[in-house]
Amino acid sequence: MNKMLNNLKSFAKIYLLVIFIFFVFRALLFILNTNKVIPDEMFDIIRAFIMGVRYDMVISGYILLLPFLVISIITFFTSVTPFFKRILFYYVFILFIYAFLICTIDIPYFIQFSSRFSVTALAWADSSLFIIKMILQEPVHFLYMIFFVLVTLLFRKSLIKIFKDGHNFQKTNNIYLHFFVSILSLGFIFIGIRGRIESKSPIRIGTAYITNNPFLNQLGLNPNFTFITSYLEEADPKNQEIKLIDESIALANINAYLNTQDPKLSNPFSREIKSDGIDTINKKNIILIIMESMSASKMKRHGNTNNLTPFLDSLSKEGYYFENSYSTGLHTFNGIFGTLFSFPSIFRQQPMHIISKVNYHGIATSLKKIGYTTTYFTTHDGQFDNVEGFLRANDFQNIISQKDYPSDQVKSTLGVTDEYMFNASIPILSRMSTCLMLQFLYLMICMLIRKFFLQLL
Repeated sequence: MNKMLNNLKSFAKIYLLVIFIFFVFRALLFILNTNKVIPDEMFDIIRAFIMGVRYDMVISGYILLLPFLVISIITFFTSVTPFFKRILFYYVFILFIYAFLICTIDIPYFIQFSSRFSVTALAWADSSLFIIKMILQEPVHFLYMIFFVLVTLLFRKSLIKIFKDGHNFQKTNNIYLHFFVSILSLGFIFIGIRGRIESKSPIRIGTAYITNNPFLNQLGLNPNFTFITSYLEEADPKNQEIKLIDESIALANINAYLNTQDPKLSNPFSREIKSDGIDTINKKNIILIIMESMSASKMKRHGNTNNLTPFLDSLSKEGYYFENSYSTGLHTFNGIFGTLFSFPSIFRQQPMHIISKVNYHGIATSLKKIGYTTTYFTTHDGQFDNVEGFLRANDFQNIISQKDYPSDQVKSTLGVTDEYMFNASIPILSRMSTCLMLQFLYLMICMLIRKFFLQLL
């Protein structure tokens, strides 16, 4: 029993040590960007750091999984020899030093680009020598490298102490207990790697987007996670450039269809549309419903005789109805992306998996500019299709998802029923409407007081 506990203690010490070091890097990044937060966001700051531990556990789990599995198997039969300990030591040391180097590089990279380290950092120039020179010619980068060297030395010293302990990595006599504890520990590591216990989706970059502060949303991320994720996304054949038609022919067709020949416009897709202005005093509430698995063929208006959609048929007759609007794809992410951002679907690509530093200009951005608060409701897990992270990164301020509903109302992996979501949304929308009205009254009172004092002066 003592031998088994010693084996677990050794891995627990390594695990906690690297989590702490990742925390130090995150704390340094936070200190250097305190101008991007306000005192009122203390609770969100704490949430971002807690979220960061989850991403650190993903990276730590991936690195420590193989050593733990190997040692668990070996100690079934014999104790780990000093030579094999040395091999495991260098395996753990080298991989974590690489991870800490990425964290070091990430800090000046974020300060410069307001984005965590990703594969785009490797695309600055065709020559790697150019990049190296650019880094070395900036004196402040030497301070980060000194910090990295200190972290490396302290980590090496601590790791040597753990591996030199003569009581760890020894054969255990109780094979049943050994098997049970090993499986339990592996389960813990796998949960850490997955990052979430929900079945719908593992942890994604968008999972970290939990506030309306762009910096705090990114603070929780681990740069190794963003770098590896961005590399895999770029390497995926589905995300390679697709040319279905010659570009010159496509542009000529667009110009003809949209009548866009104005040289003053930025690109051939642009059209200048002038409005009569916006009535900022009498703004209406806007509710946009995206209905999945619906088609025109189900409506009586379009010839269906089964009376499946009486209310939609009624709305189509009494309101404005656009017969030449079409779905942009077959999947949920196509409908969300196309409806909210007016971009078409690209064959085999999932546009919401990648959170770009340059935001899309969609309906939420336009409404936010004129004082609206934007909220997105969904029935299921917000991480499915990276919906929550992507929408938060593109000006949706609130996301209501499965986590916000009572657990007993969750009926499947698709979350709650549509009916429950609609019923639950009514009081939320009412509270939001009341808050907006109070804000409007507050502003009006402030304006009257200001006008009163100006008259006195």
